[in-house]
Amino acid sequence: MSTLSLHVNLCSVLAASVLAALPAGAAEARPLVCRAVEEFGRVTIGEPAISYAHVVTLFAVDKRPTPGEGSYQDHLDWVNDPLHTCVADGTGALAVLAHPSVTQAAWIASLEGLAGMEIHYAGEAASRDALWDDVLRRRCAAGRPPLWAFAADDTHSRTRIGLSWYAALVPRLDEHALKAALRAGALYVSNGPTIERVAVEGSRIVLDLGQPSEVLWLRAGQYNQPGGSFTVGNATGAGVCLQRDEGVTRSAVDLAALGVPLSEMVFVRAIVRTSATSEALTQPFRVDADGRIRNPYPADGLWVRGQTHNHVDGSIQAHLDGDAPVHAFRKAYREIGQEASFALEYSYWEVPLGRPASDGLLDLTAVAPDRLPAGRAGTLRVTGVNFQAGLTVQLGARRLEGVVVESPTVLQAAFPADLPAGVYDLAVTNPDGFRGALCDGFTVQDAAVSSAGWTTFGPPDLPWPQTITLAAFGEAIWAGTMHGAVRYVDERWETVLPGEAIYGMAALPEGGVALAVGSGVRLVDAAGQVRSEKVGNGAKNERWGCMAVDAEGRCWVGGRWGNGLARRGADGAWSLWTQAAGELPSSSCHAMVRADDGVMWVGFSNGLCRRVGEAWERVALPPELGRTPSCLTRGPGGAIWVAALDAERGGVACLRPDGTVQAIAAPPLPSPRISAILPARDGSVWFASRRGVARLDAAGGWQTFTTRNSGLVWDAVMALAEDARGRIWMATGRGLSRFDPGAVAPVHP
Repeated sequence: MSTLSLHVNLCSVLAASVLAALPAGAAEARPLVCRAVEEFGRVTIGEPAISYAHVVTLFAVDKRPTPGEGSYQDHLDWVNDPLHTCVADGTGALAVLAHPSVTQAAWIASLEGLAGMEIHYAGEAASRDALWDDVLRRRCAAGRPPLWAFAADDTHSRTRIGLSWYAALVPRLDEHALKAALRAGALYVSNGPTIERVAVEGSRIVLDLGQPSEVLWLRAGQYNQPGGSFTVGNATGAGVCLQRDEGVTRSAVDLAALGVPLSEMVFVRAIVRTSATSEALTQPFRVDADGRIRNPYPADGLWVRGQTHNHVDGSIQAHLDGDAPVHAFRKAYREIGQEASFALEYSYWEVPLGRPASDGLLDLTAVAPDRLPAGRAGTLRVTGVNFQAGLTVQLGARRLEGVVVESPTVLQAAFPADLPAGVYDLAVTNPDGFRGALCDGFTVQDAAVSSAGWTTFGPPDLPWPQTITLAAFGEAIWAGTMHGAVRYVDERWETVLPGEAIYGMAALPEGGVALAVGSGVRLVDAAGQVRSEKVGNGAKNERWGCMAVDAEGRCWVGGRWGNGLARRGADGAWSLWTQAAGELPSSSCHAMVRADDGVMWVGFSNGLCRRVGEAWERVALPPELGRTPSCLTRGPGGAIWVAALDAERGGVACLRPDGTVQAIAAPPLPSPRISAILPARDGSVWFASRRGVARLDAAGGWQTFTTRNSGLVWDAVMALAEDARGRIWMATGRGLSRFDPGAVAPVHP
């Protein structure tokens, strides 16, 4: 069985376990299935992000397999691929920019593939109105479609809800209609007031309201400010509107009667207020030079409420136990009349995407095999839930023949011999228009591929397939997954910390191992006994990550959530350094290593430093690398290898004791984002990325290993280690791969 099959079979426990846990009322009417994922540009909490702007992806078919790879625009392109939405209507999923910064107008306006941006957030009023107006004007000037206003609670709570919401006008209550309405802008956002009807009648725009309200009509360049009052006029700026109606339940503006040239209006929109902090916002009505008003709202329909962004994340175990977080989230919002609230989870690997089988949507759990060489026909066996007769199966754009639906959970399809080599989405679409997919789920390998020398490990050897840390301590290989740690010694696997997410490892001088877990630190002694420790001492949380041991045998651990850097003394007491106390250049630490001369090097979010005496000394990096180190490792001859990145660039550098620097970018690196570097004992250096593993041999030659040309289980590789026999271990999101360079001639692309 492939590792992908093992991974998704574990996830299928989610689907099977919820059949007896339907929310109240589910027998009478299936609730709207509003799935969403928030992309933050990284695999785990604490990994450097490509951007600190969040993208909420509505109606996502699944999480993006390689979060943080590529640019912000690359992610939007992925979202808008029609295969990446569970509502198969010929368009992609919907991308909404979450809580945008007021300084980002030019950047936001430049993005392709955004459907909208959060304007109402956690009950706030007017805080982003000026930003929205700026973005709308920039996009109109460029002849591009507007970005619609969206609303979110984002309280990470199931009790503090209903603060900011949207109401969409749909022809019927289903996911296809809701997705179309959100894409077309047929919604308003509010933190209180309601709108019952929107109409365009010639040159007039008419609003019927659910309560007596003040209505402010604004043209392009006019906007609200928190708590601000309004004057009527044609001037632009804060607190100016074209027309103000007070205490009305119907408000109409006649653009032809305002005395303002239509070419100056560009667009018109309304703010409906019952107080200075309680408001509803319509979408913009574009005004053409000939006076035509573009109305995003249909003439009639049903108003359905919801919000797009309030996290439902639970632990992996919580989801394995029955999708309780998803059901509790939906129940809470249905009880306040919000049928269309999206259950949002982070793209982090810490938790799976909740996809209950009781939703009735088609979802995939596995494909076997998950790879075949080009030129060789075969049969694919796909498992999942809610398969219907008449469904279609495709690899990328290629529709497969020979489809046989054996049951609601199993189907077969013929794999064609003429499909070019590459990594493909496997997508299945039911006749009802819902889609399931295994994104990057199938590889057509190069015709001459060889897996000689490669071994794959997954469950049950591993407690979970998503593996993020690796280390070789003596004769043992230690691996940390998102759901437990394991060690491999004498060709046997042993689970050490079941259920714990493992973010960092270090070998202790007394023979034990220190592990940074989801909360706190675990110390495992040579006999396998585990002791839990909290750093404490004022740490605002216990989220720790990268680890190293200094020349005095003291364990160092870096904070992965702005909680500083800590060091464990010989007496077992932890000392904490923080940026707030002036002791660190940054509160977030992403990598650390002890150099051959005993100096500790630390990669902070704002640059690379080394500890000289009691001070931090900054180390300059080649500017083409980016400023945030993602990994550090010791090389031969006292060299330090560092990988660094930012939103625009990335790469690696070898910093030698003589002051010379060797910088390497992509290509020949498979990606600018390098997650691990391993100098091997044979003089080669290995580089892990989300697009495979590269090897620089001692003679300067390069090789790249991917699922296409080797036995690598998956291209997204997070960590590397070399065991006592010279075998190279690779931690991926779909299990562990081990390669024995001595067992086979080098594999070339």
